[in-house]
Amino acid sequence: MEGARPPQARLPEPGQTEAALENFLGQWLSFYGPLNPRAVSDALGMGLEQLEPALEGLSEAKSLITGELVAGVGGTQVCDAQNFEICLRLARAQARPAFEPLALRWLPVWLAQRQGLLGAGEAEDALAPALERLVCLSATAGAWEEDILPARAKGYRRVWLDRILAENDLLWLGHGKQKVLFCFGDDLDLLPGGEDPPEPDPASLFPDPQARYDLTTLMENSGLGPARIVRRLWQGVWAGRVSNTSFAALRQGIENRFQPPKLEAAPFPRRGARPRLRRFKAGLPLAGDWHLVPNTAPAGDPLEEDERARERARILLERYGVVFRELLKKEAPGFNWREVFRSLRLMELSGEVMAGYFFEGVPGPQFVLPQILPQLNRIKRDGGAIFWLAASDPASACGLGLEGLRGILPRRAAGTHLAFRGAELVLVSYRSGKELRISAPPDDPDLSAILAPVRHLVSRRVNPVRGLRLEIINGRPAAQSPYLEALKASFSITLDHKGIMLYPLQP
Repeated sequence: MEGARPPQARLPEPGQTEAALENFLGQWLSFYGPLNPRAVSDALGMGLEQLEPALEGLSEAKSLITGELVAGVGGTQVCDAQNFEICLRLARAQARPAFEPLALRWLPVWLAQRQGLLGAGEAEDALAPALERLVCLSATAGAWEEDILPARAKGYRRVWLDRILAENDLLWLGHGKQKVLFCFGDDLDLLPGGEDPPEPDPASLFPDPQARYDLTTLMENSGLGPARIVRRLWQGVWAGRVSNTSFAALRQGIENRFQPPKLEAAPFPRRGARPRLRRFKAGLPLAGDWHLVPNTAPAGDPLEEDERARERARILLERYGVVFRELLKKEAPGFNWREVFRSLRLMELSGEVMAGYFFEGVPGPQFVLPQILPQLNRIKRDGGAIFWLAASDPASACGLGLEGLRGILPRRAAGTHLAFRGAELVLVSYRSGKELRISAPPDDPDLSAILAPVRHLVSRRVNPVRGLRLEIINGRPAAQSPYLEALKASFSITLDHKGIMLYPLQP
């Protein structure tokens, strides 16, 4: 590089091995940037016919870059590979627009904006783009319709998701015990292999591995009763081997805790048989058609695997905008930091992503899509926007282990919900609404919007909390809280000796 000088070294004696010349040449080039081969030849007093085999050997070993490396300079140049990477990063750093790193407190706001929680849409139109940002992300099966999707599409209805699944090549797949992800058919090869096939292999239930079967047909073909076949289907789902064309089948499984329903005995002979049978059938996952998940195991081609790794990195960049190690701790295998870091570095060299310091308090490299930088610069303009999410939401900064967020954000625990006003955390709801911590005063004009996560718990269309008993507000008994009058404006309430019972306001 400029300013450095190679150590005094002697050229290999005539007749020495080609490897010795390659070793010398590699060390000599490590002190320079891009050079014309003729300049190298003149500097070393070697003929090109002697130099070219050594250059080719270094290129094959990937320690040398060859090509038109400098804009405006004609002809071919050669450069040490590591030095060329440094030159590229320096050139891109000089061309990068000025950017002042954001304080870490803005990270929750950025993640919320990126994933559609900031100004969440009021209708079905907001759901499809939100799902696209969440592809290949595994979450607890029930959390999708209880918290994740309603935070991105206000007034969420199950039929919206059903319509998207029916009209697009979007699948739901099991990915671990009672966890589910969404994935486009073309992206199946990006997913790592699931668990080992359970015994017996669920594939034996499907006479034609390419066909789809309703539950009744599967029972007829296999000769198995409903209880046994339901257990085997869910085992296949969690192993990533089986899925269903309808999300309603998964909903049915959630309601029954993925166990087959029981046909209870009638209390008296010949009485109650029909109602019991109807209840039993209603508990079976009869909706949609069951099918095997296509086997897209990679063939092991290094170039194809490299492109798959880059595609995983692109999915993560679309999801978060800015990517760093701590943010990927909750991602599935194949999408974690260790497995995408090399691809991010290569994409940086190609100019597809930028590396830099975008959020203060984040140790290690950060990568961003170049088109994202103007959006990061504008994030503070939405400083007063109010949004809510579950602590375990994919957009949540809880549990990242970043020093600047410790003691500010709660643990990443199920049943915990948060509300932000810009970068300010104004409400934390613990234990599914039984305990609240509110930092806004009781007369805050935004208090109704700040209470949105609690209102969501009692009014959501999927598994609402019926009769939420609020016990504690800011460490005091809820019935004695100065927030009581404000709660009456957002909920129908009753008081008892244990706390406040919250119900949705009747329209």
